[in-house]
Amino acid sequence: MQTSKIDFQTIHAKFQEIAQQYDQHAVLQNLIADELLSRLELINIPVKQILDLGCGTGYSIKSLSKTFPKAKLCFVDASEIMLKLAKKNKPWFKQYAFVQSRAEELNYIANSFDCVISNLMLQNCADPDQVFTQVQRVTRENGLFSFSTLGPDSFKELRSAMSAAKITRNDLAFGHLTDMHDIGDALLRSGMREPVIDVDIHTLQFNNFYNLFNELHLTGHVLQNFNEAEIEQIAQNYPRESDHADYEITFEVVYGQAWAGDGKSKSRTPEEFQFPIENLIKRNM
Repeated sequence: MQTSKIDFQTIHAKFQEIAQQYDQHAVLQNLIADELLSRLELINIPVKQILDLGCGTGYSIKSLSKTFPKAKLCFVDASEIMLKLAKKNKPWFKQYAFVQSRAEELNYIANSFDCVISNLMLQNCADPDQVFTQVQRVTRENGLFSFSTLGPDSFKELRSAMSAAKITRNDLAFGHLTDMHDIGDALLRSGMREPVIDVDIHTLQFNNFYNLFNELHLTGHVLQNFNEAEIEQIAQNYPRESDHADYEITFEVVYGQAWAGDGKSKSRTPEEFQFPIENLIKRNM
């Protein structure tokens, strides 16, 4: 996983812009969050402090409060407006922490959390490797990091239409769409251990292209700016089975879990980035 021209200012402005409308369109994002959160119910470690990294509007608050009623919950997001909306989901009798911060620059001391979760945030970070390094630092040894992000098959229909319309896709278009093998390597580089990666393929259908494009825009998945003429060209070149078929868009959702190590593994060389092949699973949904 490498750095790109994705910059914090662009990502921050995007999510500030869409924050108020995000929940109305985040159906798939919430389903993915539900799957991610359900996996936490299976962990068998003492959990006193949890960090939700890239918490958005706070969809996870209710589930985390129920699963870990005695834990201290901390919610971090780069967007002030997202955090303001997230606070509205907090039970009035709970003292949860809400902190504005970049994922690459967490202002927590080492070994602060037993569990760190992150739902669909990594693809919008300029340096995902640095995020993993920060998570490794703030997670206690044998603590869990559980996350979801998007893989390279995501938005393949839209990318195909852009290519057919001869519209250049820049580094900001959809964020990092990273192969699960590269994610596993990056986790090990950070010092984490025993990564388990699996992939689900989700397909959404829309009755017209403009509804599809608007949905992607208002959930922060289209980061590149297009003018009206370019959008029309993309619509005309969008792949469909027939003129009467729905418009489909694919999401390759990568789920990952890894355990915080003792820091000694940070000296590994690339050829030592190995983990069992059975820890990589890809399936269609």
